[in-house]
Amino acid sequence: MRTFNFFFQVYKLSIGAVCGLSWPTDRLIVQVLDDSTNQVLRELVEFECQKWMQKGVNVKYVTRTNRNGYKAGALKEGLEKEYVENCEFVAIFDADFQPDPD
Repeated sequence: MRTFNFFFQVYKLSIGAVCGLSWPTDRLIVQVLDDSTNQVLRELVEFECQKWMQKGVNVKYVTRTNRNGYKAGALKEGLEKEYVENCEFVAIFDADFQPDPD
């Protein structure tokens, strides 16, 4: 999931939908890629991720200090994380997408 200056709390709906997927929690990693340049929004997204982590969801909140490659660059860096190597499946959702639980 990738965010870039999305307001109106779209991030809450999207993160909540992905964290609520009907998938075994021990086999689910939710990676939130945040390229937002708005510090307040970054803090809100990070707080939302922490809230789901406290509920037992494996959430990885990833930010970058640069926006090289824009969306493609964020996705590339996200897919290069060590923990992604062990994933059998990868699904990519944009920040305004809310997948059905099943």
